[in-house]
Amino acid sequence: CWLTNLVKVYLFTSLDVKKYEKLGKTILPTRNAFASYAQKSMKWLDEEIEICDPELIITLGAAPAQYLIKTTQARSVSLLDGLLRSYDVNGKQYPLISLPHPRILSRKKSQSWMKLFDKRICSAAKNSLNVLRSTNGVEEQVPSEELG
Repeated sequence: CWLTNLVKVYLFTSLDVKKYEKLGKTILPTRNAFASYAQKSMKWLDEEIEICDPELIITLGAAPAQYLIKTTQARSVSLLDGLLRSYDVNGKQYPLISLPHPRILSRKKSQSWMKLFDKRICSAAKNSLNVLRSTNGVEEQVPSEELG
């Protein structure tokens, strides 16, 4: 098992800034620069993937799905569906499944996400894992270029 973050630095929110100000420290909010940091982090993420050579990559949340599947922010939310796709690192295809971030599933306001997760996403992810096991990750993947 290997866990990592897409962005390799902590992104300060406005709430973080207020907390630091109470301590007499000055920091700048960086959360709004996520896209820039994510794009710059892809090089290191690809190197980590090559070193770890994972059998499966699971993204949690729309932002990692957006950058690994190479799609738009609006489309990335619809890809949190548990279906098997692939991610290319220097010509090698790695199986990839995108799931909603646990934080969104735990919010009381996110009942629709929880219902969707229970009804469709969870079973799709299980089916994807079964396909991956039966084909050793070689077939049945949706290449990310086709998802545009």
